[in-house]
Amino acid sequence: MLCLLLAGGPAKAQEKFRARNFRVRVAVQHEVEALALQGLGAYQVIAANGRPLTQMTAFDPYFVQITRGQPGSRLYRLVLRELDAHQVDPAVEYAKAAKDAYGLPVKVLRMPARDRHESRIIVTLGEFQTLEAARNYHQTLKNEKVRYIYEDRARAEQGEVRLLNRQGSIVARDSRFLRLVPLDIAAGSLRLMELNPSRFKANDLLEARRYRGEMELTINEEGTLTAVNDLWIEYYLYSVVGGEIGQDAPVEALKAQAVVARSEAVAKIQRGIVSSSFFDFFDTPIAQLYRGKQEEDPRVLQAVDATRGEILVWNGQAVDAVYGHSCGGVIASAHDVWGGMHEGYSVRRLDRLVNDKAPDLSNGSDAHAYTSKPTDALCNPEQAGFPAYAKKYFRWTRRFSGAEFSALAGVGRVKDVVVERRSPSGRVTRLKIIGDRTWVADDELEIRRALDHVNSTFFTVLPVQDENGYLKSLTVYGAGFGHGVGMCQMGAFMMGKKGYNYRQILAHYFTDVKIRRLYR
Repeated sequence: MLCLLLAGGPAKAQEKFRARNFRVRVAVQHEVEALALQGLGAYQVIAANGRPLTQMTAFDPYFVQITRGQPGSRLYRLVLRELDAHQVDPAVEYAKAAKDAYGLPVKVLRMPARDRHESRIIVTLGEFQTLEAARNYHQTLKNEKVRYIYEDRARAEQGEVRLLNRQGSIVARDSRFLRLVPLDIAAGSLRLMELNPSRFKANDLLEARRYRGEMELTINEEGTLTAVNDLWIEYYLYSVVGGEIGQDAPVEALKAQAVVARSEAVAKIQRGIVSSSFFDFFDTPIAQLYRGKQEEDPRVLQAVDATRGEILVWNGQAVDAVYGHSCGGVIASAHDVWGGMHEGYSVRRLDRLVNDKAPDLSNGSDAHAYTSKPTDALCNPEQAGFPAYAKKYFRWTRRFSGAEFSALAGVGRVKDVVVERRSPSGRVTRLKIIGDRTWVADDELEIRRALDHVNSTFFTVLPVQDENGYLKSLTVYGAGFGHGVGMCQMGAFMMGKKGYNYRQILAHYFTDVKIRRLYR
């Protein structure tokens, strides 16, 4: 759950981030019952009040269990807006306006992805002790549309975190959390895995993920166990960069990925946009993919070290430097995809080194010329050195029979699929499915889900009707993989192959930005 409290604004958040020495807190195990761990080096175990409790012996297995607490007290919040996970800036701006208008606590929350549904951002108003109180306040709002009421929870009560040795004896306990601190910060790492007591064998830890930095073992809002890896942002990037663009990318592309990944993380933390009250990010692509120390690669470490502390800045603020796998040849502006966002650093253009001004592709026939056949682009796979695993994303086709699509759409028997609105970058922004009932989607993720999770919204459709006017077949011609905003990773990959340095790569994908070093 992403959490923003509007109390002090970005400046206060930035000071807090700097005060904790640019460390990030990542949930690496969430809502589990027990964990097994092993320190590759000695670790100090510290209570929530800062008191040292014991020292873990290097290479000995330990176990973490909890006495399950009572779920935290409930609070009810009115949900004013629900947005795509990338729409951080409009969420913050709307939250500020709501706080000024109503004088009530306002929170921006990120809802984690579940059951193939991507993460979302919600803007909430108020902290009501009962559902009835929330409903009563809702009745007083005249011009504000409330989407639904969200039930939030405080940290669980009456539970206990316990650390046990291999003999099963409790060696440390705390009612809130235990913090594991390596005595040798540079060399220490910790193996960690979810524990199934009936199946666990000591050798299982050899296959567990390893983590740098500190580990906080805490009782979460639901009364279960969450493990939070607290580490310097550079160590975080050692894993993230390779996980996001691939360890085999050219070094200059790895450097560009390091800068955008660092910038995105810093921008979210400086704005106070984090996933929980006690951690910043999840370790999945909901935020940025983080797999710990065992996924590190010497080439990635070189790229991260070469750009240490560097972020992108626009108008004096860290850039939320989003990126995607493949733009399909046309880079979309943030406004094209998510609406309401006019950042000067995110503009529409062709993904070419020359003549990069993009034509207006809001007309379906013009867009079809791009989605139905290859075009000249940095992410075009017909180039020497292009990674084989990524070739299938530049141009792709999905075909459905009328019966298949009717079963998928859930509107009865489908008659037609209509693109009602398309952005100048060619992305579909409003899709209508006409059947026994009519369904309309005007959100990027909903549009992609409607077509069975297609790779992007950069597509055109060719519906064919039978003699009775019902859908006989549907062909979707698509380009790219992901939202298409910001840095195209495959384009950056090929720029690196062609000899461009990371500053040139970043200048190609982000307009009027500066590179600023936060620390050395």
